[in-house]
Amino acid sequence: MTADTTAARGTTGTAVRIMLASLVGLLAAVLMPLVVPALLPAASAHDTLTSSNPAAGESLEQAPEALELTYSDEVLNLSPAVRLTTSAGEEIFTETPAVSGNTATIDLPPLPADDYQVLWRVVSSDGHPGSSRTRV
Repeated sequence: MTADTTAARGTTGTAVRIMLASLVGLLAAVLMPLVVPALLPAASAHDTLTSSNPAAGESLEQAPEALELTYSDEVLNLSPAVRLTTSAGEEIFTETPAVSGNTATIDLPPLPADDYQVLWRVVSSDGHPGSSRTRV
């Protein structure tokens, strides 16, 4: 084996290693955007109020004895709150509802005829707080 043959083999070996490294890098660059999202946990949306009893905007002959709020998924029993205000904005109460699964329930005091606004705050099943308001 001559010095020229040894040098040629070294150059060829280096070129092959560079080509393989480039190919691996190219594959990684192409596959990463496809593989990484599949490995991440799915993001979940915050739970939303799906219904209430009495229903939003419902007119009743008698005041209800309780208010039931139903959410899109189970809510956590971590500092839930319900505030009831009159149509004039006067606060009737802010209380902690009983939470069971995807429902929060609160007993209501005797109420005069009015349009009431319910403001609620719960912690979604994904651990994030959510709040909103509805009229009953």
